[in-house]
Amino acid sequence: MRQVTVVPPGARVERVDDRMRAVPAGDLLVIRLMDHEFQSLAAERAIGECLDGTYELDVPVSLDTIASAWVVPKDWSEQQGPALKLCGALTLLRGLVLRVGTRSRREVDESNGELRGIDLPLIRPGLTPHYDEKTFEGGFPLNWWALVAFLDGRGQTVGEEHLIGRFVVI
Repeated sequence: MRQVTVVPPGARVERVDDRMRAVPAGDLLVIRLMDHEFQSLAAERAIGECLDGTYELDVPVSLDTIASAWVVPKDWSEQQGPALKLCGALTLLRGLVLRVGTRSRREVDESNGELRGIDLPLIRPGLTPHYDEKTFEGGFPLNWWALVAFLDGRGQTVGEEHLIGRFVVI
């Protein structure tokens, strides 16, 4: 067995303190949403005084993402027509970090200075959730063209439609 010295004798190891110390009376809890490089993604929000209870906030934020889709022809029958298998993924490029800290009421009004507090990683950079496969069957005319488009939450097209190809009976 080989011994490896991780910490030399007499050396001091600093432990990262990820606890929030006592909140001074009258100070407000504040949150900030940032990417993994600690760039702010939304305006800082004051939650309120540190009291018992639950706080619920909605903070709209835009994240850099890449949407991917896979479209594969599946089965073909004279009665049903063509079928397509569709699945997708969304890659979150820069992640999302929630910082919770405190500010005096004066500092909140002025919104100045760096917010010190604790960081809670919500989404790691590069996270790619995959979505369940869907199958679209029948009802398509023979010799049809397949196109794919991405839609936003309001059903509006984001970017351009992408031509997949033409499906024909051979």
